[in-house]
Amino acid sequence: TYFNINPSCTVLASALIARTRRMKVGVIGHVLPLRHPIQTAEEFAQLDILSGGRFIGGIVRGVPQEYVSFNVDPFTSRERFAETLEILKRAWTEDSFSYDGRFYSFRNVHLVPKPYQKPYPELRMAVNSPDTFPAVGTLGLPIFAAVRIGTLSELGPNIAAYRAAWKAAGHPGQGG
Repeated sequence: TYFNINPSCTVLASALIARTRRMKVGVIGHVLPLRHPIQTAEEFAQLDILSGGRFIGGIVRGVPQEYVSFNVDPFTSRERFAETLEILKRAWTEDSFSYDGRFYSFRNVHLVPKPYQKPYPELRMAVNSPDTFPAVGTLGLPIFAAVRIGTLSELGPNIAAYRAAWKAAGHPGQGG
């Protein structure tokens, strides 16, 4: 069984927000596909409000061991991630919404509270596998780059692939 050393990034972020006044507080490792999207939307919005807009939501797809621990098929991680991210954005930006996906279905959801930052809190995704860099660039999400898989010399080409995908998708700037 696989256990995370930080089982609740939002609890840790809450403690940090309560103890700081000016610095941004972000989390890394909120495994988006293994958390309920409405609960994540509510928690991130609440942290954003409590911090006065200093919250950064660090999201990840997770590793296969985490999925196995929760009895979830790890081969569904990409689709689960995309579905959850879409639900989050809609929950934060629409007064009410309905959603019918493969993993979640909702009718007339009205998320309260809405985040402090508009349209929603800054999101950053931790990436480490070569195929994830361009996928996240296409989404237009800033990244936390890691070298958990591969070597430091492979990081340069992965960043280049991320930036190329960012540009090809029409996002402004180079990505972050």
